[in-house]
Amino acid sequence: SPSLSRLAAVVPAVEARLSSSISSRCCAVLKAQVPGVAKAYRLTNRPAPAAPMPYVAEALAPLREDLLTGPAAARFLASQQQQQDHEKTRRRLAAAVAAAASAQFVASATELLDVQARTDSSLRRLQTIRGSSSGSTAAAGMSDFEKMQLQLLLDAKEMLRCYEQEFALGRQEEGVQALYGFIAQQMQQQQQLSR
Repeated sequence: SPSLSRLAAVVPAVEARLSSSISSRCCAVLKAQVPGVAKAYRLTNRPAPAAPMPYVAEALAPLREDLLTGPAAARFLASQQQQQDHEKTRRRLAAAVAAAASAQFVASATELLDVQARTDSSLRRLQTIRGSSSGSTAAAGMSDFEKMQLQLLLDAKEMLRCYEQEFALGRQEEGVQALYGFIAQQMQQQQQLSR
């Protein structure tokens, strides 16, 4: 029918707009909150992290709310002809948002770790020049930098857990692969530091 053809023609534009809206809200939280990991551990003597930070749930809230319970997504998804189309559309939207959120997390986390690594290197050089042994590296435990790495690793793993359990997104999803790569890199660095 002509009306179905017209509806089918606008579906990609509606999907793109919806995923863009949800992505921008998820990414805004990540962009604002990931740098807070440095503040949480830099020169604070906090113990090593054991759980993801609350910002992960906050960042993924728009994805959950809009795709699982939100009225805009519900109306759009209800317009799909069959339950199978409904689920495919939901998964496609979730994958697009997960890709954007994963890319933002990896970019923010990588930037944070790069800045902290340079800062730690500068502090070590100054300590060597001054002959001092005090500073940001704990003598009998993890350094602040190592705690930040571990925290970001825990946060990334929590994002993946949510993607996998709530939206059935796995390693094969193009956008989620960046998060898997970040996790693998951080795990490798954690192993090297523990040797």
